[in-house]
Amino acid sequence: LIVTNAHKNWVEYSSQTVMPQTASLLKERIRVISARMEGLSPATSSNWKIRTFLKLHDTLQISRNGVTNLVVVGDSMNEMKAGQRLAQELPQCILKMIKMQDAPSPQELIKQLVVITDAWATVSTSAKNFNMKL
Repeated sequence: LIVTNAHKNWVEYSSQTVMPQTASLLKERIRVISARMEGLSPATSSNWKIRTFLKLHDTLQISRNGVTNLVVVGDSMNEMKAGQRLAQELPQCILKMIKMQDAPSPQELIKQLVVITDAWATVSTSAKNFNMKL
């Protein structure tokens, strides 16, 4: 699941332009939600993701009683704040946040993606909260 503050079409367009093989994977397997387009009308863009995360919590019917493994990856503090806010709603949430660099060069982005890919099995199965800054 990808939640973006951009228009949904931007994710599709940019992936097709920069990473055509990834574009087909996104189209076939990954749901993209534009927090901006969710019609939630918050005053600031930082609230778009928070409100969309909370709305997803209700839509996906995430149990407040069970353990929730929440992994948030993003390049802005908006994602981190949204993850923290959703975790407050889930008493048994295990929150893992991976903060990527703002506006990385293509080479830096590749390095970050390699680090995330290499660490994904550990990140997704860890039973501890953590923050990683790339």
